[in-house]
Amino acid sequence: MAIDIAEVRNNIKKNISLLREVNGLKMREVANALGIKENTYRTWEDTRTVSSPKPDKLIALSRLYDVSVDFLMKNENENINSKVAVQQADADKVYGDKYLNELSAEEKMTVMKLRMLNSRDRVKVEEFIESITKDNQ
Repeated sequence: MAIDIAEVRNNIKKNISLLREVNGLKMREVANALGIKENTYRTWEDTRTVSSPKPDKLIALSRLYDVSVDFLMKNENENINSKVAVQQADADKVYGDKYLNELSAEEKMTVMKLRMLNSRDRVKVEEFIESITKDNQ
């Protein structure tokens, strides 16, 4: 079975756009999280362009949204509906003193950036948070 590159590229564009919107984020916020210019990110979502994320940024996007790269490449209708259902179910989970759906865009970005870290760096962040929360108690 041949892979239709144009279809995959359009799926990525639609999926990253919908995931960004579902998470209540602006293009600028996602671009900053990825360490790229907003205009670069904007072309990734623009279906009129052929620009798309390079593999390292595709992996970063998958980590950011806690989805697989495969998820980003497939037809968004089946993907996004299932992701939204999961997120709505997750909205009942408490994060700190808020439900997930009540987190501000800034708080969501912090969680998303944490997801992008490798396990060693994640442990460092967790240790840092432990140390400063002990100091504030």
